[in-house]
Amino acid sequence: MASKESGDNGPANLLETRRLVARALNISVDGVHQDTSINSLDAWDSMGYLRIVLAIEEAMGTELTVEQVLSIESVEDIAGLVQV
Repeated sequence: MASKESGDNGPANLLETRRLVARALNISVDGVHQDTSINSLDAWDSMGYLRIVLAIEEAMGTELTVEQVLSIESVEDIAGLVQV
């Protein structure tokens, strides 16, 4: 995955983002949707948040800024940071 700068936030990116979150949280992708947020999954606790951040950084091949990390509250937010 690359940075959002090339602008693709379509369905393929959303599916890949859902998969990324599901893998990071060790849950089924069926339980992760575009509107899934930090408050809607028990697995998305502080350790889950860290695993998600690390998965995003690995997928992007770069470290997130503090502002980017603090902006993550939903799958949609993550999709805005990464693309397929």
